[in-house]
Amino acid sequence: AELGVATLVLVPTRVLLEQWLSVLTGQFGSPIGAVGDGMKRLARITVMTFESAYRCLDRWGGAFGMLVVDEAHHFASGVRAEALEMCPAPIRLGLTATPPAPGSAGAERLRELIGPLVFQLEIADLAGRDLAALDIVHLPVALTPPERVAYERDIEAFTRLRRELRRAARAGPAARGCSTCAI
Repeated sequence: AELGVATLVLVPTRVLLEQWLSVLTGQFGSPIGAVGDGMKRLARITVMTFESAYRCLDRWGGAFGMLVVDEAHHFASGVRAEALEMCPAPIRLGLTATPPAPGSAGAERLRELIGPLVFQLEIADLAGRDLAALDIVHLPVALTPPERVAYERDIEAFTRLRRELRRAARAGPAARGCSTCAI
């Protein structure tokens, strides 16, 4: 509100779309736009699912001066990152509880798409105060060469299926004449 620019909030799921709409509606007196889950309305503040953004931001990306990305770690790799490239908003804020490892390719990609890390709070900082006390235990698992081969073989079926489902999800609506982005 202070910046006075049209703002787009990207969310990964329908549940988060509804949560953001509920909170923003309670905070602002103006209508809140929504694109995704059958809703197709733009407003000065608009909440959009990642999938809708992937399909629509080539047309609408220039309408927003600020971009807020919830669960930003999803954009650390893959084709979804193209959605952020289609929105030239100069003001960007990424939110995530699970950032990629510092110095990793994913962390670098998020820095390119969203900007540098400006605040980080570790779970240990919250434990005992905002969260129940807990111990964080890292248990590295070393695979033997045969176990690594078996893991790679078994994970390939899952990876292939996930790739096919994503491809079908992207191509399916367009092939059926979906008008998600036709307002």
